[in-house]
Amino acid sequence: MTIDFILDGADVSCRARATDRLSDVLAQEFPEAGVGSDCRAGRCGRCVVLMDGKLVLSCLVPAFRVRGAEIVSPRAYARTEEGESVAAGFARAGVAACEFCTPQRVLIAGLLLEEAAGASERRILEAMQTVQCRCVEPSALVRGVRAAVELRSERKWPHAR
Repeated sequence: MTIDFILDGADVSCRARATDRLSDVLAQEFPEAGVGSDCRAGRCGRCVVLMDGKLVLSCLVPAFRVRGAEIVSPRAYARTEEGESVAAGFARAGVAACEFCTPQRVLIAGLLLEEAAGASERRILEAMQTVQCRCVEPSALVRGVRAAVELRSERKWPHAR
């Protein structure tokens, strides 16, 4: 079957079998998106993408479900203003995540930016646990998200200080 959808702002089309998963299609047909699937069971988080604005584990999404949907990969998200704010916040907080999890963590943290100013540490940690990687201490991730929120508010109100 042919599946048409939007990937990182571009109209794309691909062929897929009924049994294919979105993560497989992205990895095989669109490797530049940087989406992989190590566990193929929704546990590792390496396959996270935004699908119509919602975070999904693409290894759990049948490929046919994305027909007409808008998919944003972690690599594309990292190039957005929000993604850059998160990366800068992580840098400010000294978060040095590995290559395996950085794009996914930036994407997840970006979704938290709106709520993170009021989000509890527990909420931030729960969201960050979507990606199973031990390269960064959980408390550092909380500091990184909080720093991204600070940077974002500084940009919105540059004369507030």
